[in-house]
Amino acid sequence: MNRRGYATLLAMIVAPLMVSALAAIAASYFVFRDDTRVRHACRIELLKIQNAIAEDLNRLIALNAEARRLRVARKLSDAARLAAITPPQRAAAEAGALKVAARQAVLATRQRALVASMRLRSSAGPRMAARRIESALRLERSSRRPTDFRAVSVGAELLLLASPPDSPTPNYEPAANLAERQVMSVSWKFSLEPILPEWLVPFVKPFSLRSSGECRATLEKEEEKWRPRLVADKL
Repeated sequence: MNRRGYATLLAMIVAPLMVSALAAIAASYFVFRDDTRVRHACRIELLKIQNAIAEDLNRLIALNAEARRLRVARKLSDAARLAAITPPQRAAAEAGALKVAARQAVLATRQRALVASMRLRSSAGPRMAARRIESALRLERSSRRPTDFRAVSVGAELLLLASPPDSPTPNYEPAANLAERQVMSVSWKFSLEPILPEWLVPFVKPFSLRSSGECRATLEKEEEKWRPRLVADKL
């Protein structure tokens, strides 16, 4: 075999390897691009949810001072009612007790609204975030082949301690392990084929390649305020 024959044979052997290598590099680029985009969107969504929860939690804790004052006022008004002897004294004591009870009712409504809002965001927020990420990704690819992107969300367990628990306006404090319990996450998987250019699909189709990832966020206490922060991903 002459030199030209060897060169032709070598080209026939090396060319497919080079094409495969270039295809792998190109596929890696598209996978990295889309995975980075999804991960960034996921982190932004979870941080927004946790930030809203943190703001409500800080507001709830800020109400503790007023709740404590009203509990003291309630005890004093109850004692005044018991000590009242004459009709004017009883009327004044009753009016004072009604005033304190009304203020407690207003505060209790504010407390319950904040707690309900935080718990709803903690449980349903990640699921809504996953849907928004998936919808945005589908919309972005509407002019391309359909994607099989699938996201799974895990909500957080907001644990608050009410003290005293039988008071209409207790003090609310987060559990000691709130940062651990408040972790919420969104994980995802998607096929590589829909994100690749048409010319690249034949090279990766036999491998049925898929990409997966996850993002997580929680709350942490910093300078007496609760703030959102990202947690290291498991995937």
